[in-house]
Amino acid sequence: MRAHRVAYQLEVGPIPKGLVVCHCCDNRACVNPRHLFVATQRENVLDMVRKGRRRWPAGECHPRARLTSEQVLAIRRDTRSSSQIRAEYKISKSTLSDLRHRKSWRHLT
Repeated sequence: MRAHRVAYQLEVGPIPKGLVVCHCCDNRACVNPRHLFVATQRENVLDMVRKGRRRWPAGECHPRARLTSEQVLAIRRDTRSSSQIRAEYKISKSTLSDLRHRKSWRHLT
């Protein structure tokens, strides 16, 4: 068990099922119980994004990226049918939709 979770349990009490222990100080090594709070994982991620601490790579720098920036821009400009685009780039309906609606690769204009 990680130290911040032990500190929280010793000072505050049990961690409710389904919740994680978060740091309001944004120092992952901190074990000060006054700096710890419980939240859902989703709330924890939203807190991280809101504070500008998103550290994972975006776009083609992401290790699981299958498209390049140039391909994404070409897909967004492409006027062919969705099925033709999906076949050429070997992407799913949801991936194409996310690209077109800028739910993914948002950093590209």
